[in-house]
Amino acid sequence: MNLFFLVEGKVAETIIYRGWLAHLVPQLREVNSPQDATAQNYYLTSIGGREQSMTKLAIKGAINEVNAKSNYDYLVVCLDAEEETVELLTAEIYDYLQQLATQENLQLEQTQFILIIQNRCLETWLLGNRAIYPDMPKDKELNNYLAYHHAKHADPELMGAHGFTTHAKFHKRYWWLLLAEQNIRNSRLQLKEASKKNYLDQLRARVSAEPSHLQTFQTFINFCHRID
Repeated sequence: MNLFFLVEGKVAETIIYRGWLAHLVPQLREVNSPQDATAQNYYLTSIGGREQSMTKLAIKGAINEVNAKSNYDYLVVCLDAEEETVELLTAEIYDYLQQLATQENLQLEQTQFILIIQNRCLETWLLGNRAIYPDMPKDKELNNYLAYHHAKHADPELMGAHGFTTHAKFHKRYWWLLLAEQNIRNSRLQLKEASKKNYLDQLRARVSAEPSHLQTFQTFINFCHRID
């Protein structure tokens, strides 16, 4: 089995997905080029941005790559919902796939397409770890956020933007402050912490205890269980 992963961000997604795949499907080994996949491999690359034109171009390129290699079982595309609904973004992506098939005669030949939507962004999922919430936060800004939407108890995916220009900017700031309470203030170190097995286990425990929470995170987890 081989998988081609196309993720949105250059830093957060590449760190987190590589870490989580190592825990969830340890039999898979990453390759540096899509042409290097033989058996039990995955290739992961980044779109490098959220612009619609970049996303479409990257998906088109990935389809051509997996068709050329012809031994990929899944093409997995991971995107932030950002300000769109999961349903609307899903429809947009599948409409584009249909457009490629009808207008350019381009479609996946032997590979299944899997779409993972991060609602609202990857850090929204990361807010689901109940172990990172302090009992008595020191930071006034964090206390303000907790009063607005205490994501230890309420579903992070249902959280608003709290006056920020986008949901993602607020959710990222919220998560950054939670890790800063633990004296982890470097963004890359925060991401490495979130890529660890114990962090992932906390998220899995959250959705096990609260099945209605983090629905899009569960889409990713269920896919990994299916292929494990």
